[in-house]
Amino acid sequence: MKKLSFVIFNFGRKRLRNLWHTMNCVSDIRTKNPEIDKQVEFILMESGESKFSEVQAEKTNFIYEYYDDPLLTSHRSTLRNKAVEKAEGEWVIVHDNDIIPDPTFFEDILEIIKENPKLEYFSNFQDVINLSQHLFDILITDLRTENKYQYGYVNGTDPNETKNFRNLDVRPHGYFTFNEATGGSFTLKKKLYQKVLFDETYNDWGAEDNFFKLSVIQKIGWEKFGMQKKTLLHSYHDTGETISIDPGVIFINESLVRNRNMFYTALDEIEPTLKTDQYEKELKNKIFISKKKETLD
Repeated sequence: MKKLSFVIFNFGRKRLRNLWHTMNCVSDIRTKNPEIDKQVEFILMESGESKFSEVQAEKTNFIYEYYDDPLLTSHRSTLRNKAVEKAEGEWVIVHDNDIIPDPTFFEDILEIIKENPKLEYFSNFQDVINLSQHLFDILITDLRTENKYQYGYVNGTDPNETKNFRNLDVRPHGYFTFNEATGGSFTLKKKLYQKVLFDETYNDWGAEDNFFKLSVIQKIGWEKFGMQKKTLLHSYHDTGETISIDPGVIFINESLVRNRNMFYTALDEIEPTLKTDQYEKELKNKIFISKKKETLD
């Protein structure tokens, strides 16, 4: 039995370039450190009108699973649940296809599990930096022509500062990202995941990560939650929102508003069970600051 299962998912053709690049990066990490494969299995769960990534999975040595959904109603929450159901690891890394893992990504996670026996759930990063189209193209070019790629991540960062990447300025995400970030990539025990599961009534992206986190914390308590002080890169893609000229300001589409509203309703219900100093002083305030931003935007 493997210690870890790295699960990633895809539905439709919209973000295939992001997915395949991330899979190539993971493959390169494994090639440089073959010992990782002794403890980690790699699973891609895909749905959609075609098996878009079956060949890519074979090239990058991912276990390929296709979820046959004739009505094409599958989405992020559904495919996460399906992927974890297939996983055989004691722990699972649930990872978005547009978050680029850094060179020591898997080693760091294995070390955290080994050195922190009380932990049951932790985020794999503290912050995320959005790449521009140009910078993402540089990443892909590096990998294709030189079999290497740049990450530009740092251990800990001020999300209000501009970071340097390949001698170019990169604006951080700056929106709905805070120290308790978990969405995009997180690790937890498989048995714990199965007790909570992602809420499949979230039928589009947005807020389901945060709702899942609060549901897990409600079950295990803050003392069993952790977070790596690491910043990772979020690869460029067209999301369907209109991004203004002001950094960090996004005009939210209807599906995101609906999902966030569901999250805030759930937060009100869960709040009485989370009466800790950390929750009161950090998490709650930052969540509701973000809520105000959404209202204004």
